Formats: sequence, C-alpha cells, structure tokens
Amino acid sequence: MDSILHTVGVIGGLSHESSDGYSAGIHNLVNQTLGGLNNAELIQRDVNFAEVREDMLAGDWEDVGYYLANVADSLTFIGAEYVAVASNTIHKIAPTIEARIGSDRFIHIADCIGQRCVELIDGNRAKYPNAYSKDEPRRVLLLGTLETMEGDFLKDRLKKYDLTVDTPGSLDASILNDCIFSELCHGKITESTQKWYLRMIQGILTVQPVDAIILGCTELSLLYDEFNLAHLTSILNSNGDRPLSVVDSKQAHIAGLAKACLGQWKVSD
Repeated sequence: MDSILHTVGVIGGLSHESSDGYSAGIHNLVNQTLGGLNNAELIQRDVNFAEVREDMLAGDWEDVGYYLANVADSLTFIGAEYVAVASNTIHKIAPTIEARIGSDRFIHIADCIGQRCVELIDGNRAKYPNAYSKDEPRRVLLLGTLETMEGDFLKDRLKKYDLTVDTPGSLDASILNDCIFSELCHGKITESTQKWYLRMIQGILTVQPVDAIILGCTELSLLYDEFNLAHLTSILNSNGDRPLSVVDSKQAHIAGLAKACLGQWKVSD
C-alpha cells in the first residue's frame, strides 16, 4: 500500500510538557485537510530532558548536538522523510542535525515562526494601513529561554524574513528563563508568574510597540495561548494604535510539520 503522505519524525521530551501536544496537533491539521479517517504519518521519539539539561548547564552543547543528531538519524532510518525538534532552545545545535540528515529534511522552527509572522503582520498592515509609517520594519518581540533570547541561532534565522527582533532586558530575561525551567517545564502555572508576565510584556510594549509577540519557547503557551495573550494585551492597551499578533512557536511548528506531511512544506526564499 502506497501512502499519499510523507512521514514526519519529531524529537520530543524537551520538555514533554510542550511536546505532548505535537502529535494531536499534527494529526488534527492533516485530518482537517484530507477528512475522513486520515491522519498524519508520524513518528515521535521522546528523550530524557534531565540528561540533555545537564549537558546544557555544563555548556556541553557539542554532546547535545551529537546525541540529538543520532536520534534524528535513527528517525530517518525507520522512515522519517522530515525531522523536527520540539524545542526552540535546542535549535542552537540545529546545524549539527542538519549536517547529519541534510538541511532539506530538517523542519526548522524559526522558518515556521518567520512565515507565520509575515503572514499575520502583512495582513494587519493591509487592513490597517494608517497605523504604520512608510517603510516601517516588521518588528517582533521574542520571548523564550536565555539561550534563545541572547543567542543568535533563532534571531538570525528570523531576520531572513525581514523581521526586526527585540528581546526583554537582562533582568526580565533572567526571570523569564527561571520561570520556564523551574515552573513551566514541570507543568506548574502560578498566578504570580502570570501577572508578572503580563506586566513585563506591557512594560516593553509601552516603550517599543511591536507587530507581533513570539512565544519562542514551546512551554510559554502554558501561561497564555495566542488568543488569550493577544486579548489581554489589547485590554492593557500597551501597543498604541498598532494591531498586535501573537505567534506561538509550538503551533507554528505544528502547522509546518502538517504541511510537510501533506507534501506542502517550502522554506520561503
């Protein structure tokens, strides 16, 4: 029996709180397109995040890259035509995986985020042209772990989509990083963290309005999903007259993987 679908492999567990929803999300999007009893051809391989995190804290990214490249290679060996890592931070070692399996087979999360940002921002600009000055750059606020916010591995890829990338100041970035690893990776959501998170975003947008907020950590949607964060931020009225979109990296990645399964994935030129 020949399948009409392409097989996608997902490396999860980094942490499982974020990757648990990948399977259902990809299956649902494929079914929405094809209907009936169709679902994705999907292989998910979860790893033990405790071991990976130990290497991260020790600064041994080479070992992280070697380990996950082996996992990616094993997924291609059992039939995955495309491979993805369900984590933003781990994309620091994406070049190692791409070198092992080929860049054309790796679905990079930043490409999925970038394409979604451009789609939403350009849609808002077409709908509300008076809210923008001529030749104004597409500006986004990237939230995530310290590695993601301070490093260039995600930001440089996003800039290929003509996005100007802002990040929080060092103190807010450090607090957010601690919240991710000490709370969200354990599925813990506190009211105090939710309130601080909104105040932090409001403070940033008051100084520099943006076109979109990127939830650049796949756990961040546990605090507020795309819809609720956009709604609450609009109530706070901290972005001036500029329409504000929220792009959840997890949902953008899932959408990209569903496209890959359907044979519709393409990296923008």
